[in-house]
Amino acid sequence: EFIFNTPKHHRVHHARNAAYLRKNFAGMFIAWDRLLGTFVEEDPVNDPCVYYQAAQPATYNPLAEQVVHLGVVRREVAAQGSLPRML
Repeated sequence: EFIFNTPKHHRVHHARNAAYLRKNFAGMFIAWDRLLGTFVEEDPVNDPCVYYQAAQPATYNPLAEQVVHLGVVRREVAAQGSLPRML
């Protein structure tokens, strides 16, 4: 659990709670999130995970959605000035 991603960590990644946004990106090794400061532990008692997309997708084509998402990320990074500053 300290090194590998678990269902508990993955729930946080998909939650839309303010404390959980942009956290736990790890696909397999949660240690990367711990090292880069993007790890947060789930708190099911005080802040249970709430799931759903804030904005509904314009299409259900998975390739198109990835392209749209990359554009959103690019704009967010540009607004911060740099990727390290955003993290």
